[in-house]
Amino acid sequence: PELLWVDAGGETTRSCARLLFNFLQIAASSLPRGGEVAVVATRDSAGETLLEVTAAGPVVSPSPDAGAWLAGRATETPAGPRDAHYLAAAAHARAAGTVISLHKDETCLRLTADMPPGV
Repeated sequence: PELLWVDAGGETTRSCARLLFNFLQIAASSLPRGGEVAVVATRDSAGETLLEVTAAGPVVSPSPDAGAWLAGRATETPAGPRDAHYLAAAAHARAAGTVISLHKDETCLRLTADMPPGV
């Protein structure tokens, strides 16, 4: 997939970088026929960072259990290595004190998280 990157500038914390890495892995693995991955990181005046990763393509196919895994409500372990990034993203979000939002339709997957200041 192609990568479009828009960053607010400034330093990125380790927690933010870990969550972003897992978002990118999820996005790339959700585009079996190629497409575009866009990363947007914005920082507000209070220092909170909004991470948004969007995967868009002719077909977007995240794991069927993606929502449960990202919310920390997984009832079973991932079937394969590509699914491990969902659990890692959820763990990094919990450690940072944030929640991941997942929005999906046939051609677009959007992952977002509001990272508290200094995390």
